[in-house]
Amino acid sequence: MSASDVIELSHRFELFIPTQCICGENIDEQLRAEALDLVKSEFHDWFGGATVKPVNGIWRLSDGTIADEKVDIVDSLADDDAYDDYIDGAKRLAVSIADKLSQDKVLLKVDEKGFLFS
Repeated sequence: MSASDVIELSHRFELFIPTQCICGENIDEQLRAEALDLVKSEFHDWFGGATVKPVNGIWRLSDGTIADEKVDIVDSLADDDAYDDYIDGAKRLAVSIADKLSQDKVLLKVDEKGFLFS
């Protein structure tokens, strides 16, 4: 293997798909599945693949109680060219997911920097 065979993937995109709305109610499973499939498809097309990691998200609901919900993180690595080509698309995708799931905000992390889109 030579140095020219190595592709550096120096950027990470992570889009968080929640299961609950800010009111504490569960998001319709069909809508959530469609949103998850859309993000996986876009990340695959843009970056060549993705990983889905289930985690628990914890935050305060509008009534003050603490939500502890399942969240799926769709994660992809990208080289500099893909970053330049798709950073704006990833931001538009986060807004689209927030709208689709009627979310107050959806989290997109790029290179460990978080962006909340509504």
